Amino acid sequence: MKQMLAFLITIVASLFAIAFTSTFVQAQEELDRGGMFGIIMVGGIYQTGKPGLLSTDTRDRKILTSLNDSDKSDSGFQAMIMGEIGYRFDETGTEVSIWVMDAMPGITLAQETEGLGRFSFSGGWGKEEVWKDPYVTGTARQKTDMRVMEFSVAWEDIMKTPFMVGYTLTNVDVDNDLACIRHKDLQRDGNVHTLEVGSLLFTGEKNSVAGNLACVIGDMEGRSNSYTGWHLGLSHMLDMEGWSLETTVGAGKRNYDRAHPDFNRTRDEKEYFIGTNYTLHEPFGMENYFVSVFASHTRVDANIKFFDSDETTTGMAIGYSF
Repeated sequence: MKQMLAFLITIVASLFAIAFTSTFVQAQEELDRGGMFGIIMVGGIYQTGKPGLLSTDTRDRKILTSLNDSDKSDSGFQAMIMGEIGYRFDETGTEVSIWVMDAMPGITLAQETEGLGRFSFSGGWGKEEVWKDPYVTGTARQKTDMRVMEFSVAWEDIMKTPFMVGYTLTNVDVDNDLACIRHKDLQRDGNVHTLEVGSLLFTGEKNSVAGNLACVIGDMEGRSNSYTGWHLGLSHMLDMEGWSLETTVGAGKRNYDRAHPDFNRTRDEKEYFIGTNYTLHEPFGMENYFVSVFASHTRVDANIKFFDSDETTTGMAIGYSF
């Protein structure tokens, strides 16, 4: 499966590069008007549930008595800010934008064409806290940074159809990774390859349904952290006068390559997601503003209890688009 997915990724990336190079220099007609564009959202998120023993957000999980400890419920609030600002060149249909999404800043270069569709390149970078060794027991676990760099290519509205295809390379680098000192199979550095296809499945006057399927390869230096997997998603959009409601469901599975040395079992995980987002457009007649209220639930069901998680997220944000 890994060899086949790697071959498909190479073919898609090559076709994408050829198509983008051949159209980038062409002047376009009847495209969206040029100029500045952007969107910004500011709000708050409340999370509750059991984030899992890998998470550094749990207050009572700095010290584990054993690897079979049960996770405890926890909750917390955090501010949220997301946005994008860019410029569209009317003469060529080229877009350049910078953005912040999930605390990760990045940049996107996109090209619109009359017959082929929309091509885009994106790059982002960020970091998050992880444990130096998540599997230490009887003593306090220490935190470190995991640095993430992400590069994506996408081809949307392929040949004036509702289909899209995309590829994402995610590079992971954990500072002071003490787990791999104990056992090389626990090393977390590596690359994650994601190949995604999607399409609008149905569209009506007020309703639309879209679906996507992603194949994932986690090619990590530690073989017990390497995996192959897939994810299937389905979303429904209800677009009414002055407001909209989007509901998304998803499911996925990851099969790891080698037995975890601390559990003597090969890790397998199933993941489930459901979320909804209600957006009120131009509240109180304020042009270009919107208010979003959202909620989601994510569950990871692993064959090793240590990796289980079950979280619910709710939040609200005020946004402005132009």
